[in-house]
Amino acid sequence: MNRITASCVAILAMASGLSACSAPVDADPTLPLAQLDEMQRAMARPPVDPDASYETASVKIDLPIPLAAFRTWFAIHGGPQPDTYLIGTASVPGVARAEPLTGSWQKAGDRRRLVMTDGHTSVEEIIESTSGRFRHVNWNSTNKTGRYTRYSISDFVFTGDARGTQLEWTYKFRPKIWIDGPLIRSSIEKDFRDYMNVGLLAMRKQAISDVRQH
Repeated sequence: MNRITASCVAILAMASGLSACSAPVDADPTLPLAQLDEMQRAMARPPVDPDASYETASVKIDLPIPLAAFRTWFAIHGGPQPDTYLIGTASVPGVARAEPLTGSWQKAGDRRRLVMTDGHTSVEEIIESTSGRFRHVNWNSTNKTGRYTRYSISDFVFTGDARGTQLEWTYKFRPKIWIDGPLIRSSIEKDFRDYMNVGLLAMRKQAISDVRQH
């Protein structure tokens, strides 16, 4: 009996019902690429529960770029090209590339496959894209964290004015079952937050360089 099955049995011993052990059906990443593309385009995105319990990391950064200019840069480069700034750390691998599945990563419903530098993959879909906020859901993750989570939500909030931009990035991970939360908590709060800080610093450097060139 594996760990998750054993956990579900333990939960059922305390309370009836299988809802805590259910999870969206994922696509097998070892399938031929064309078949994997088809399955990941068609599979249902996990429903986002705003009242669920999440393990969360949040970071902020200031950029000496007018808010309007940064919004334009993020729409063209920051969102569609995560490999340019999510370079990774010793504990969390970076992004190698993003492979489009539907859309051009601009609006709600656009979907892509994310390939990490260690070969692991996941699926992402935009759920909100406005002038002040950009959110997407990540699931079907093949890495270690994916064993313990149903999905994660990446949330970028932009504020500022003509003098500069303030960017807050929050990542929330929903555990598959309640006992998975404590198992990933320290990794999310330390390792993943470090990864996010490194990513925002790289984003800041790239954005400043690109905006100055124009």
